Amino acid sequence: MTSELTLSAEEWRSFFAPYTDIVLVANNDEVDAEELASTFPETTLFIFFNKVYKVLRAPFRRPALLACRSGTMGANVVHRREVADVLGYFDPASFLGVVNVAIMATERFSPVEAFGGVPVRHLHLGQMILGYYPKDKFPTTGFGLCMWLQSLDL
Repeated sequence: MTSELTLSAEEWRSFFAPYTDIVLVANNDEVDAEELASTFPETTLFIFFNKVYKVLRAPFRRPALLACRSGTMGANVVHRREVADVLGYFDPASFLGVVNVAIMATERFSPVEAFGGVPVRHLHLGQMILGYYPKDKFPTTGFGLCMWLQSLDL
């Protein structure tokens, strides 16, 4: 049994089942998210990361999740008071919510209320990363999500 904020692997598989493709959109100034979206079918889910303002210029109108990385004080977008700003880049009709991601043992999740009423799920990837990432380095959220999505065997 899982809490409402944490899904089991099977629940995540069911969540992702309607999508033929999952695209992780890097926060790179050279990414044109609209052009990228035009190259994938309507059944694609796009996963963005904290600083969506680096890649989105207008509300994104395709199915999307926002992966918000946590730090020692909770989700970085919450700590930096950017929640309203980053959520404004998504069309509420197609936005599926926030995945608050923690990887390191010291990272803490933010409360659901901090995300402005959108659906929130917590995902701790620390155990999965052990043995795959150098111990003296800080794993990226994208790396963690790639490993996790692969482990779901979608």
